Amino acid sequence: MFAAARKAAPAIIFIDELDAVGGKRSPKDQHYTKQTLNQLLVELDGFQPGEGVILIGATNFPESLDKALVRPGRFDRTVVVPLPDVRGRMAILHHHLRNILYDHKGVDISVIARGTIGFSGADLQAMVNQAAVKASADKANAVYARHFEWAKERQMMGSARHSAYIDPKNKLATAIHEGMKKQSKRVEKS
Repeated sequence: MFAAARKAAPAIIFIDELDAVGGKRSPKDQHYTKQTLNQLLVELDGFQPGEGVILIGATNFPESLDKALVRPGRFDRTVVVPLPDVRGRMAILHHHLRNILYDHKGVDISVIARGTIGFSGADLQAMVNQAAVKASADKANAVYARHFEWAKERQMMGSARHSAYIDPKNKLATAIHEGMKKQSKRVEKS
């Protein structure tokens, strides 16, 4: 890979999940794991200034990277990429919805974006896919707001557990709580 990048320079090498090959070494590691990391370190040391090859690595666990990998001259710059803000979530949703037939009049993407705080791009993609699958299962002619709401709840809380036993006392407490919530919403509207 490094030889091909040097030959095709200018080039970018991107290693996703860098911690999988560059994690902290331990005496328990398999031989091939140590060999892979050692070869990566050798390649990093072999870069010459102006060679035209940029190496970028990404990880969700920077603390698990081997110290030799992140010392000066190797992966020595860190760029933290936070979760997307509301505008970013809107752009990501627009991107993933471009090939999905959805109710343009009834689905407000800004509302979905505001309701998905803490979602990553992958979470948003999964939510859009789940909404489309749900709409298909419902034999709907488009993906509607209710499908997005269902998918958002599923993404946030997981799928419903229909086999869980809830004793009658807890069912009654939940029913009272939900009834009081609905009653307070009616009072707010009046």
